[in-house]
Amino acid sequence: MLDLASVDAFYAVTKVMVTVGPNPAIDAGPDWFKIVSSVAMLAALALTAVFTAGLVNRLLDRRLTALVGSRVVPRKDHVVVVGLGQVGLRLALLLRELGVPVLAVESNPNRYNVARAKNYGLPVVIGQGASHFLLRRLSLGRAQALAAVTSQEVENISIAVAALGMQEDLRTILRAGRGEVINETRALFSVGVVQDVHRIGGTLLAAVALGSDAMEAFLHQQTVYLILPDGRIEPFARPDATGGD
Repeated sequence: MLDLASVDAFYAVTKVMVTVGPNPAIDAGPDWFKIVSSVAMLAALALTAVFTAGLVNRLLDRRLTALVGSRVVPRKDHVVVVGLGQVGLRLALLLRELGVPVLAVESNPNRYNVARAKNYGLPVVIGQGASHFLLRRLSLGRAQALAAVTSQEVENISIAVAALGMQEDLRTILRAGRGEVINETRALFSVGVVQDVHRIGGTLLAAVALGSDAMEAFLHQQTVYLILPDGRIEPFARPDATGGD
């Protein structure tokens, strides 16, 4: 046994752990200085380990947002798109083409479109769109609008209600059909602009099949309007089913 005092033993063990060589001046110094030096060396060792782990995680982890570049999380005048299905991804890309900052939210990190969004340079946050904690992180109070476009109508309503609970004047858009849940919700209160994307898409496909040159369509007051290549807008009218006089 070396027959060292407790302070000297603690100081000696610390030097071995952090691989610090002997220092005669400190070895002969007061006990309080040895304790302070030991604590400082242990803190430096812990911070070095934390920094190394963070750096390795940053380099190897699949990052969906970035500090610089196109995948920077917007903090002002942006649109939050919840749901990265085909509708959500196309909406996010269209908004970006229009010059609108966009932030996508998806609950399933393994969804195929999450990787596609990353390749397109879209910032993506993984989480539940109806979470108040997550919505605060997304700077919802400074956003232009929120679009709830998951494949579940009830979930979209929940997301819109949560968003309006935090920001009453926020513009909200819902992806929904014509089910009983949507009709009952409309009768209770307004939670956003409700659009039946299936009806819009189906009507556009039907118009093209019937010979129309329309490339886009939108729904307004239960009527689907077609946008023609020359910019004209006309309502879609089904041809007479009788086909004659």
